[in-house]
Amino acid sequence: MTPERINWLLASLDKAKLEHEELYREILIRWNNGDFTRVDKDHNAIWDLENGSIGRATGLLTPEEEAPYIESSEEGPTYTPQQMEEEDNE
Repeated sequence: MTPERINWLLASLDKAKLEHEELYREILIRWNNGDFTRVDKDHNAIWDLENGSIGRATGLLTPEEEAPYIESSEEGPTYTPQQMEEEDNE
């Protein structure tokens, strides 16, 4: 999750009315402040809202476990800031 994506999601919350807006906002503010210490619980809170059946988080990765994932995702963000802005304007 990039800082740009977090900021875009926070800005989107100001424009949309979501049933669980407070939960999303709490999670995004925590992440925006660099606090990922409960990202597994955050994931599962959203997962539960979406009635998830596959992919429940069971804990945090160690830095060693996380390194390959970070390296593979450094190839580029899912959305560029320009793409997020264009999507926001639709």
